[in-house]
Amino acid sequence: MHQQGKGAKALKGKGPLELVWSVPVGSKSMALKLERHIKTLRKQDKERLVKGDLLLQLDKFCD
Repeated sequence: MHQQGKGAKALKGKGPLELVWSVPVGSKSMALKLERHIKTLRKQDKERLVKGDLLLQLDKFCD
């Protein structure tokens, strides 16, 4: 969708997107809390998360 020019305008010109990390969660609420936490991490910590050098305690995000 993004490659067809129909996605978010903020992504225009960013090139093809690639999913580099994911984790299954139990609910949408938990996913949103986890996303908010990940967005607050420093860039180097996000890179460590993707490499597997940083682990998150998912129980902190449970409902």
